[in-house]
Amino acid sequence: MFSLLYQKIIARHHDAVTFIVLFFFTLSFLISRTFVYLTAIGILPESLDINSNVRGVHVHHLSFGIIILTVAGFLALVFKGKKATHAIAMLYGIGLGIAYDEFGMWLRLQDDYWVRQSYDAVALIFVLLVNIVYFGALWQKLILKTLEITMTLLNLRLLRAQRRKRPN
Repeated sequence: MFSLLYQKIIARHHDAVTFIVLFFFTLSFLISRTFVYLTAIGILPESLDINSNVRGVHVHHLSFGIIILTVAGFLALVFKGKKATHAIAMLYGIGLGIAYDEFGMWLRLQDDYWVRQSYDAVALIFVLLVNIVYFGALWQKLILKTLEITMTLLNLRLLRAQRRKRPN
């Protein structure tokens, strides 16, 4: 089943790794938010809360996201190959989604889960990843063309400056 989904959805992209990161980032964020909301309104019991208390200290799930990102970074340094890279991309997407779900707390350093900056950060990362996955070639061409035009204009300015300095 997963191989069929992989072939239909992921493999057709030029760079499957960025799609995997995008997919698992979105999935982990949605699952994380759903668990928190359902726990907050009393549908899920507190025992299933992804934020836990360890010896009286409230451990937010962004901590788990940072740990997953750390593990993914280490694995990326150690393992190579297509399967390993795809598995690491999955871990990275999960860690990214879980960590950035509570991004507003990073900024405010307060125990307030319902912060607007968390949604803004996730939306920004989502848009960035979608652009990389689906419009990467377009952005690459635009950036290269912009650099080419900028370099041409700088060369023209240098030529004009050199002409002005020459004695007639």
